[in-house]
Amino acid sequence: MPAQHIFDWYLAEMAKDAQKDIEVEKRKIGDTLLIAAKTAGDVWKPELDRFFPGASDLDNLPDGSWLLRLSFTLARPFTSKTENEFHHYEEREVKKNPLKKKPFEVHSPIVRDHTTGWPMVKPTTWKGHLRFAAELLSGVDKKILLQLFGSSRDDEGQTGRLHFFATFFTGNTEKEVITSLERDTRTPNDRAPITVETVPAGSEGTFCLLYVPWPKGSNWKSVQVAQDLQVAMMAVKTMLLEYGFSAKKTAGWGIVQNKLTKGSLVLKGPIWPEPGVSNEGSLEHFEEPQEEFHKYIDDKGNVKNEYLQNGQFLSRSQYKRRREGDSANFEAFKAWYQKSGSTWAARRAGKLESAPVTEAKKTKTYQVCYVTDLVGLGEQLASTIAAGEEDANA
Repeated sequence: MPAQHIFDWYLAEMAKDAQKDIEVEKRKIGDTLLIAAKTAGDVWKPELDRFFPGASDLDNLPDGSWLLRLSFTLARPFTSKTENEFHHYEEREVKKNPLKKKPFEVHSPIVRDHTTGWPMVKPTTWKGHLRFAAELLSGVDKKILLQLFGSSRDDEGQTGRLHFFATFFTGNTEKEVITSLERDTRTPNDRAPITVETVPAGSEGTFCLLYVPWPKGSNWKSVQVAQDLQVAMMAVKTMLLEYGFSAKKTAGWGIVQNKLTKGSLVLKGPIWPEPGVSNEGSLEHFEEPQEEFHKYIDDKGNVKNEYLQNGQFLSRSQYKRRREGDSANFEAFKAWYQKSGSTWAARRAGKLESAPVTEAKKTKTYQVCYVTDLVGLGEQLASTIAAGEEDANA
């Protein structure tokens, strides 16, 4: 907002002038803020995509990380109440005299981003509504909820593995007039109707959710990544289609259409299966070894003898007896070596120095067309990882 809007000073100065009506001056400020917000929104609109993370942002995050990005359409209005005390007004006809108009306060203006001026869903709002939806899921271990959302107990809180981003609505807002009801009887009371600013149904927004498998804790197992994903996908579906993420969600506000404008789930690391059939033996799918894999291979690119038995990789139980830490890393190395080990050894031997090798594919992308697809996708990925764990333990 413009720097000259020093409102407390302005109102204090106006109070010195007996001819000035403070309520009128506050109304002017509210209207000025709305104009400034709309002007800022027009300036920032071409830069909207810069506010959201992309697939490349996963490159420097731990394996097992994922990014969900859904471009949705509102099925019902969305609203939120700003903490700004300066509300804008709109001209309306007076009931007793239709030819006369007077300014009416918009009692509940929507929350707007301070930089862009756009109506927004705050990251904290997303987190609160998603946690609410997750806690209503049946059969979900509370430990998984703690892993995903963290805890806040005094100064000993634990951060969660989910990270949230703001959603912006760049279209026009509308006004809804709501009749005040008695809490007990749900019947209209004597108070005047309330005017609420809303983002109307049909408006589009983008929901981004980032998962990073950290903190891991003392009981960390790689299968937690699959469990976390499955619960998160169920919670997102429940929030978006059933409970909503808006104020007045008990009235059905803040739910979205099932069909997405665009959707993707980007996953990082060898633990995740490919979304389709690929020619794993080709150079195009060669992957450089991760830094932690180098302890298992010698300078020639071959697996060190201590990690083999009768020419075969150690089993998970055999590896655990070596007491070298989490066996999930060794299992990930085995998966990498079966896919790219021979190519890596050939390169180390100088046999492929002149062969063109493309950059390693660090992420895998699944397309999401419907919100309801999230549950099946989460189950599919979780079961694939669980099956891999069972095979490794056999």
